[in-house]
Amino acid sequence: MHIAQLKAQADSVNRANRQTGEQKKAVVKTFRRKRIKAQGTPITHGEFMNWTDISTPRIESIVENLFGESIQLHENWVLGDVFHGRPVIIAYSTPMKWANYTIEALIFLLFVVGIAAAVRHRFFLMVGSWFLLDMFLHVGLGFGLNEVYIMAAHWAFIIPIAIGYLLSASPASVRRKLRAVLLALTFFLWMYNGSLLLGYIFD
Repeated sequence: MHIAQLKAQADSVNRANRQTGEQKKAVVKTFRRKRIKAQGTPITHGEFMNWTDISTPRIESIVENLFGESIQLHENWVLGDVFHGRPVIIAYSTPMKWANYTIEALIFLLFVVGIAAAVRHRFFLMVGSWFLLDMFLHVGLGFGLNEVYIMAAHWAFIIPIAIGYLLSASPASVRRKLRAVLLALTFFLWMYNGSLLLGYIFD
């Protein structure tokens, strides 16, 4: 009788293990389906080319994710994951959304003017080559374009560098005004992003 009980227990464990294995396979399949849907259509199939993306819209991704979420969090889906339900493209939708887009446009404008001021410097050209490579991978080939904001640390450092060159090249009177603008931008971003992060942590 003791042997029979042990055999029954072993059969029960085996059944549980089989069920657990099937559940794990189902979870993996579901995750893969979500990943493919969130990731978009690859250029072609292959070991690395499966991670490319030609279906995710570029302009919206640049506005809302690349220069949007990378610098200003969206109030909806804070720290969300595209593989767990977060839409790939989210627009700012607060009553102050005009402020979000104005801030983004201002930072982008400072960045572009900073590039013009820095383009003759070798250090900036080195940094810029890294930035262009990243843009080719993310925006061109679509590697990680669906969640490009989580890779901002790869390239976003070029923005303050470009603005630094702009400050350096500006006359003293213009430099004072630029510093005031940068202080206002910094204060706004600390308050805006900080409030969303605190709300996420303590929610």
